[in-house]
Formats: sequence, C-alpha cells, structure tokens
Amino acid sequence: MDDLRTTLLNAGVPEDRLDAVLAALPAPDAANWNPEPEYLRELLKRSGMGTRRASDTLGIGNRDFRHYLAGSRECPYLVQYALEILAELNIPENAQKPQSEDTDDG
Repeated sequence: MDDLRTTLLNAGVPEDRLDAVLAALPAPDAANWNPEPEYLRELLKRSGMGTRRASDTLGIGNRDFRHYLAGSRECPYLVQYALEILAELNIPENAQKPQSEDTDDG
C-alpha cells in the first residue's frame, strides 16, 4: 500500500486528498474482487484518466491493462483496488503532473 501511495503522490495527487480517499475506502479485501471488464472500464471512466495515463500511474504495462479492460486476461485484485482509488480521486486526463523540483540550472 505504501508503494501505491508513493506512486500516486509522484503522479501529482495532493497528499491531503489522497489521505482522505484512502481513509474513506475499506481496507483491501480480496473478497471484493471483481475482475469483470465492465466494472474495470467503469472505474477507469470515473477516474477521469485514459488507459495510458492510468496504466502509467499504476505502474503496470499498458498492454496488460488493455487486456484486463478487454477481459482477455483476468485483472489482479490489487490492480482493481488501485483503480478504485483512482476512481475516487477522479484526476482529469488533462491535469498536469507537478514539475520536478530537481532542476539543472547549470
């Protein structure tokens, strides 16, 4: 979970907003696993992201992610849970990632 939190913070999610969403969501529980492509596509739609940005944010390959959305591969529960978090955050596709504080000014 810490890796996912770090990934989302690095993707530009404000820390206070992320903490609020994580506190509101139930803890991960594989009993809630729903690998149905329709459910995953609905989560993606609610996230406000396209497939490329969502897969990059989640740290998974775009090809694998597209297979999950098409139903040709079963989506792991942790990917589903992470997508549920993105759906709650609703980060628009055109939202800008924060600029890196590391600059090389010469």
